[in-house]
Amino acid sequence: VLARVARRLGRSDDVRYWQELHANWNAQLNARCWNSELGLYVDCETHSGRQRPLRTPAGLLPLVCGAPDAEQIAAMVRHLDDSAVFASPAPLPTVAMADQPGLPHRGDMWRGPAWINVNHQVIAGLQACGQAAAAQRLRAATVDLVRRWYRRLGSVYEFYDCHDAIAPPELPRKGCNDSRRPLHQVVHDYGWTATLTWDLLM
Repeated sequence: VLARVARRLGRSDDVRYWQELHANWNAQLNARCWNSELGLYVDCETHSGRQRPLRTPAGLLPLVCGAPDAEQIAAMVRHLDDSAVFASPAPLPTVAMADQPGLPHRGDMWRGPAWINVNHQVIAGLQACGQAAAAQRLRAATVDLVRRWYRRLGSVYEFYDCHDAIAPPELPRKGCNDSRRPLHQVVHDYGWTATLTWDLLM
């Protein structure tokens, strides 16, 4: 993005700088974080270089920056249709479905629930790398998830149960769903969910 800005400003040295930095970061992502056995990017400990092979949608986000090649993209997209990974009743689970059993605090925020902001960025990545059909499927499923719970409860939420079984206000950390309590407003009417759902609809 910064290289494009620099190009518009006619600053060729800055264009070259940002392009080289981008290429270097993508190369490091592939060298340090790509796990060919899992077919996904994973976390890497900075002090040891050791990978942590927990499968999360964060492993799909390098689609946005153009790091993966065609073979890597194909491996990543396959996970979206795999019920053991990211094909949950309410996508995308923040931890792969098969990796959730035995997880401490399972179902708490980033330990399973689906977040609209994560889905939004994965959709952007799928579009950026030419996976329009996969992007459209995830877009439709995401909008449907928000719509269904909105029709039932009259609000949008920070995150949703990936199993689509527990109502959003009853998920961990959401507190008592009582309109007289101070936490009520942060349980209901979640700003970025509303904004990003609108963006997906448009």
